[in-house]
Amino acid sequence: MKNKKTQKNKKGFTLIEIIVVLVIIAILAAAGIPSMMNFIGQARSRALAAEGRTCYIAVQAVYNEMIMTNAGVSISGNAFTTNSKDEKMLSDMLKPDIDFSKITFSYDANNVLQWLRYDSGIYSVLYYRDTVGGNLIVETGKSADMTFPA
Repeated sequence: MKNKKTQKNKKGFTLIEIIVVLVIIAILAAAGIPSMMNFIGQARSRALAAEGRTCYIAVQAVYNEMIMTNAGVSISGNAFTTNSKDEKMLSDMLKPDIDFSKITFSYDANNVLQWLRYDSGIYSVLYYRDTVGGNLIVETGKSADMTFPA
């Protein structure tokens, strides 16, 4: 009679079974976390590149608009002059997603946008023209690691 009673009360998992399950979960997590982090990094890089491309197109559009209307482009150093018509137009194009104050760029004597940098917090995107072929090159990374091309 005693033997039947002990079999009825035996419920749950043994310590060994729980440890085996935890080890299997740990192995799966160890294999999956690096690939997930890589995926997150690629997504962040692509999103930043898309924001930079938006900045690049907007800056070029405003610059072209100012030249086509003979309004004169107010560029001071590497950005449009503060409170100018072209700065307001560009700022309005990029709102609310992109902070205009985090964009720097430069044109050459032939009115070609040579480089554009957009800083988005810790990360940055840099668009620049290749000196050999004139192709547009995109680099993304941490702001501290980004350097302008020679």
